[in-house]
Amino acid sequence: MKQFKFSLNTVLDYKERVEENEKNILASMRAVMKELMAQLAALQEAYKLHTEEYVDSTSKGLFPHEVATRLTYLKTIEKKIEQKLQEISRQEARIAKQLEVVVEATKEKKTIGKLKEKHYEKYVQESLKEQEKLIDEFVTNTRSNPGAGAIPHGGQS
Repeated sequence: MKQFKFSLNTVLDYKERVEENEKNILASMRAVMKELMAQLAALQEAYKLHTEEYVDSTSKGLFPHEVATRLTYLKTIEKKIEQKLQEISRQEARIAKQLEVVVEATKEKKTIGKLKEKHYEKYVQESLKEQEKLIDEFVTNTRSNPGAGAIPHGGQS
């Protein structure tokens, strides 16, 4: 019996590579998101710290230009926080789209994988039928010709 060969094996290999590549892209996007979240947390912590310092300083008394400088700095941090939140939102959207791409690539790979399984099952069934047929022929030939199944002895004819 010939060996099992799936005609779409190259396509299956390609789909597996595509899926793996898309998963890697998703992983790198998630790493970027993690970094953005860390940056946001650092900005929020800086804002909290500088706000506390500002409150402490104002209770002790500040010159007007010092008040203006500190408020400007706090406004700058607020803008950076807003920008980071927008960046995070855009990254979330990119991740959602990439997740859809990964899901689609996985579906395509699974579809071809299931097709391969069905072809293999059919191959196994055909192999079993062929083996049964060969066994039946052997048994039939052995019964109709009792000497045909015997192994000849060497030397004497």
